[in-house]
Amino acid sequence: MRLGYVQSAKRGMTDRLLTELALRLRPDVAALVSPDPQDNLLLHLWPADLRWPIRQDLGRGAAACTLDSTALEGAVFRLSQDLARLPCNVPVILNKFGRQEAEGHGLRPLIAQALEAGHPIILSVPTQTEAAFHAFAGPLAEKLDHDIQGLIDFLRG
Repeated sequence: MRLGYVQSAKRGMTDRLLTELALRLRPDVAALVSPDPQDNLLLHLWPADLRWPIRQDLGRGAAACTLDSTALEGAVFRLSQDLARLPCNVPVILNKFGRQEAEGHGLRPLIAQALEAGHPIILSVPTQTEAAFHAFAGPLAEKLDHDIQGLIDFLRG
């Protein structure tokens, strides 16, 4: 089992990196990435090639988080179905282990499914959720550099 993660202090940098990685590995990849660093509430799912918004409209002036957790769960369910039909060596790229995942929701079931089936995984882990990620992943977690060829090599084993 391979579970790699990347981090960056610069907003949007890992989104761009993971989207580029998914684009380079297409069509042989399962991915749920955020292609627009300015809008991380729009996901792109492969292999289905779907744009999946996960933003809820709270109205003008809303200061709360605008993540629609039901829409995120829908994206996870869709990718989970795709993943179940793919060979076990197909790389999986996921946009992040964020607050939802730290609280036990979001992409967590998808990560577990992919690991159980033997898929290599790369995802982003913000520093704010790094402790929760390590509690979840344990010794499987391997921090990786922002080197696209190194990430490809990691996924290909």
